[in-house]
Amino acid sequence: MLESISIWCIIPVHNRRETTLQCINHLKKTQEFELFEVLIVDDGSTDGTSEAIRRQHPDVTIIRGDGSLWWGGSIKKGMEYAADQGADIFIWVNDDVLPEPNGITQLAKKSYVLNNTVLTTMVSTEPESNYTTRNELTKFGIQSLPYSPDVEVQPCDVVAGKLTAFPKKVVDNIGFPDDRRFPHHDCDYDYTLRAKEHGFDVGVYSEVKAIDTGYDPEGTHRRLSHNISLEKLIKHTFLSGSHQRYTLRTMYYEYKRFYGPPKILCYILIIYKFIESFGAILIKILLTIIKKDHKLGNSN
Repeated sequence: MLESISIWCIIPVHNRRETTLQCINHLKKTQEFELFEVLIVDDGSTDGTSEAIRRQHPDVTIIRGDGSLWWGGSIKKGMEYAADQGADIFIWVNDDVLPEPNGITQLAKKSYVLNNTVLTTMVSTEPESNYTTRNELTKFGIQSLPYSPDVEVQPCDVVAGKLTAFPKKVVDNIGFPDDRRFPHHDCDYDYTLRAKEHGFDVGVYSEVKAIDTGYDPEGTHRRLSHNISLEKLIKHTFLSGSHQRYTLRTMYYEYKRFYGPPKILCYILIIYKFIESFGAILIKILLTIIKKDHKLGNSN
């Protein structure tokens, strides 16, 4: 059956050459590689990612961005390209996510058979955590749901886009991801929620599993870390083009999209987060001053 289906795996990448190559090598070793197309969307990498792929994997399609696409724009650009090639199944793959043997074709087959369902996979993380790709929408935002592996398709409202399939019917109906409001973080949540709002089913396919080798349990909660400079913190708070989750613009769209009703709740949270952001900058300034005074004291 799959021989007659056009399956496109879209992998957005940026300056992670070895991780990207590991992903492609893994797909070739463990998957029925001849049954699907791999599309790399390289958003302005300067580490030789595209050149290395062309040398080692000439059968992989590459399209380039200029560095301004981020994840959302890269996924959108890749889906548009795949649609032009007549894709029946669109599969998002993060380059740090490694599916189990034949997981891609299993996911594609189930997606094609169901036809009206957005399907993601069960993903385990390194290190282990309570993270799941299965989520529900509440008035207080997106909340993680536990996996129910005894249910073949675990229903939910929103899924993460780490390894996720979309049948053509869904894409034709809801269009492409909104990379303007969600250039990076939450683009997958917004898009899968949009599918749910348009009457499509959303769920986790229990028969396919994958490992997320790049999961960061600290996430974006490092904003006061000594590794983050004051300049970078200010940039990532105010610069509209930054991909960081705590950019004011990103937080505004996130809370407006995923919090409430009542809508007053989302606006209260937006104001709170804005105040919190300015507080984080103030604390960072104080920590920077204290650190400089400590160095001066030691030198004397």
